[in-house]
Amino acid sequence: MRIKGRSAGARVDMRDLVTGILLLAAAGFFAVNGLMRLRLGTPAGMGPGFFPVMVAGGLGVAAILIIVRAVGRRAAIDGFVGPRSLVCILGAPLVFALAIAPLGFVPTMALTTLMAACGSRAMTWRFALGLTVSLTALCTGLFLNLLQLPVPAVGPWLSP
Repeated sequence: MRIKGRSAGARVDMRDLVTGILLLAAAGFFAVNGLMRLRLGTPAGMGPGFFPVMVAGGLGVAAILIIVRAVGRRAAIDGFVGPRSLVCILGAPLVFALAIAPLGFVPTMALTTLMAACGSRAMTWRFALGLTVSLTALCTGLFLNLLQLPVPAVGPWLSP
């Protein structure tokens, strides 16, 4: 049935809907797992489960926003994601996991931020370097100074 040139059925971006549902399921899994296995603590005295549960909560909120956005709009026609983008974006977390112990937090954060930024076709080198410096400084201040994460700033491969 058509009403004023539009179909009466609801429009749904299935790709965003499925993505949102999968992210919501992952957030729920990690939140429940963290709550059942780790001590939560309080914001003043964080337990080992505090940060994972908060990240899962943030992921859950983002997933709900993606689901809400998916309803009422049609899927956008996107081009194929090139292999460089796939390697850079999907490889950055792997590089972070492998490089954090030998390089330390600061060089690893800079390396993976620059690697992920290079995955975008629209990214310029000037912006990528600015993003790398600012995000590395922000994360260093947050994780090493504020949260006192027990990770060396510079690892054994780079320290004298």
